[in-house]
Amino acid sequence: MKFQLIQKTTNLFKSTITKALLFTFIFTSIPFITYAEEFISRGAATDLIVRSFNLENINREFLRQCDKEIDLCLFSFSTRTHFSIYLDPVILYPDVFPAYKYYQSINLATKLDLVSGYFNDENSPFRPEQQISKIEALKLVFGAAQVMNWKEKIELNENEILTSTNQLTSIQFLAEKWWYLRYIMKAMEWRIIDKNDISDIENGLTKEELIIFIDKTKEISKISII
Repeated sequence: MKFQLIQKTTNLFKSTITKALLFTFIFTSIPFITYAEEFISRGAATDLIVRSFNLENINREFLRQCDKEIDLCLFSFSTRTHFSIYLDPVILYPDVFPAYKYYQSINLATKLDLVSGYFNDENSPFRPEQQISKIEALKLVFGAAQVMNWKEKIELNENEILTSTNQLTSIQFLAEKWWYLRYIMKAMEWRIIDKNDISDIENGLTKEELIIFIDKTKEISKISII
């Protein structure tokens, strides 16, 4: 009786080990089983770009004056946002507070007019934990590198506006996407992206992919970060 109990226990142990080994083999050997890539968020991307281009140091004097006359500095931003901003402490978005880890970088980039919230949404949030898209990342990188400043639609000519007649047929044409074309064409000119990348230009990107955007932009634009 005792021998039979030991034998059953041994068999159960062997069976458990066999199943565990089989499970491990399946999930490490089959090529079509992959893990989801971790896309970088808007907050983390803003922080990485601010640090990579040394924006705080390069714009130190402007930021000093901005903080000194904060209401004047943020006048344009305040006319577009639906959020009742606070100036002491500075709170520009309903979802970016002083305790938030990327608060400083997001506020700095906002003062430099590199980022903004979703103005058309209620309270114009920034959505710092939402993944940043490739096109948003290009806009932010080029702005930080000072190779392409933001322009309102009224400032652009027809060749700089995304319309249903241009070559970017993989993008769903919506009115709010009129600004895409300038950044896509510049990125293609500099070979940061190619035509095959256009179809997922609105998808997220990883931190490693963003670093490639940054490094290529620095290299091609001959920017010296001090």
